[in-house]
Amino acid sequence: MSDAPRTRPGAGDIIGRVVFGGFWSAVTLGAVIFAFSSFSGGDSGPGLGALVIAALTGLYARYIFRGGRIRFLSF
Repeated sequence: MSDAPRTRPGAGDIIGRVVFGGFWSAVTLGAVIFAFSSFSGGDSGPGLGALVIAALTGLYARYIFRGGRIRFLSF
């Protein structure tokens, strides 16, 4: 267990989490919708690719929401 004191996140950090995490969550949702529509249309190749993208972006959104510092799209 670490003895270092925990610092509270500032307002800018919380807003950044919401903006970046929300964006990547929307990308994840779009990829899942595209995957299921591809599967229902009979195309398994693009559907599997979209599921891989959805899994990766979903994990990245989780990382951002939990306080991750590495952000690929920064303003």
